[in-house]
Amino acid sequence: MATKNTRAGTAGPAAALVAETISEGAKLDSLSAPADPAPMHQPFSCCNPYDRTGCLPAHVAPVLASTTFDVAGGVRVVLQMLEQEEIDSAFVDDAEQPLPRLLPAPARAALLRLAVTSLDLLAGESERVIERWRASTEEKAGGNR
Repeated sequence: MATKNTRAGTAGPAAALVAETISEGAKLDSLSAPADPAPMHQPFSCCNPYDRTGCLPAHVAPVLASTTFDVAGGVRVVLQMLEQEEIDSAFVDDAEQPLPRLLPAPARAALLRLAVTSLDLLAGESERVIERWRASTEEKAGGNR
């Protein structure tokens, strides 16, 4: 007579053997393979996305967003130009000559430094805004005690 497999009852000796084998395999895996370390990169957030009461004031956010939009747009264009020039350098013209470079090497280097510096300045401004906001919220919290 076959063993009936139901959720309320036992599944029988074969199922128990399979479950025991899986359990033993998991124990062996945990002994032989180290656990994955926690990722070092954690996304940055200056406020809890589920509690908007502690976020940047409404008058500050549009200014920072506008600055971010402008700088990011400019950096994007610079990086696209540099990448397109690199892609184009692999092609040749009808005379089998390499296509002329859009920019000389010093200009490419200067544009790359400009992009990096722009992002660095934007990050610094963002950090200053966030620090002012945190100091303000801590001051308000201290005054409400």
